[in-house]
Order: sequence, then C-alpha cells, then structure tokens
Amino acid sequence: MSKEFTKSYAINRIAELNEQIVEMTAEQSETMRYLNKLRDNNKQLKQQLEEKDKEIEFCKEEIRKRNKRIDEIVERDKKLFDDKNKEIELLKHLGKHETATEMFKENTKLIIEKTQLAIQELEKLAKNILDTFDINYEHWEFNHKCLYKHKQLEYYDIIEMIDNQIKELKGE
Repeated sequence: MSKEFTKSYAINRIAELNEQIVEMTAEQSETMRYLNKLRDNNKQLKQQLEEKDKEIEFCKEEIRKRNKRIDEIVERDKKLFDDKNKEIELLKHLGKHETATEMFKENTKLIIEKTQLAIQELEKLAKNILDTFDINYEHWEFNHKCLYKHKQLEYYDIIEMIDNQIKELKGE
C-alpha cells in the first residue's frame, strides 16, 4: 500500500497542482489582461497629460497675450484719464475766468451803448447846428490841432466833420 498510496497521493497531488496551475494560469491571464488594461490606461493618461500640457501652454500664451493687451488698455486709459484731468483743469481755469469773460462782454456792451449814445448826441448837435447857423455865417474859426486855423468855415463844413465823426464811430 505504500506504493499505491504514494502513487495515488502523487496523482492526487499532481491533479491538485494541475488545478492550481490552471487556476494560476487563469489568474495570470486575468492579471495580464488587467496589466494590459493598465498599460492602455497609462498610455491614454500619458496622451491626455501631453494634450493637457499643450492646452496649458496654449492657455499660458493666451494669458500672456491678454495680459499684454490689458497692459496696453491700462496705459491707454491712463493717458485718457490724464487728458481728461487736463481738460477738467482747463475747464476749472476757464470757469474762474468765466466771470472775467462775462465782465468783458458786459464792458463791450457798455462801450457799444456809449458809442451809440455818442452818435445820437453828435447827430443832435449836427441838427442843432443846421438849425442855428445861417448859410452866410463867416466868423467861425476852428483851432483844433491847427488844421483849420483862421479859415472861415461854413456850417456845412462843421456838419461834414460831425458826419465823419459819426461814421467813424459807426465803423463805416
């Protein structure tokens, strides 16, 4: 029995080991499929990582471009802001002189009014002279700036001088 026992034991043992080998082969095949799947996943992850790295580089470049554009816009806006501040200062400065401008306008208006009043008065004087002097009046002397010294003037000459003064005041 000892030989049979050993033979039978050996056969059983071989069968058990054979089953274990079959199981191990199945497990090994499963492990190999799993490893292949992991390799494929690893390969896909590496490819995705490379794509993401490229995307990151692209995004970094886009961010650099946008930052540059933002810097340009900020510089432009600073210049516009400075220009507007200068304009505001000028307007403030002009605002202070607005009173002077109004005074100038008012003085100009007064000068115009006074000039018109002078014209009216000269016209009245000319009329009075026409009404007062006689055509034959020969004793009139005009000593202004020695232009007509000792010259006899008729009232027509005086009226002409007054008319010339009126025209000058009118800007004619």
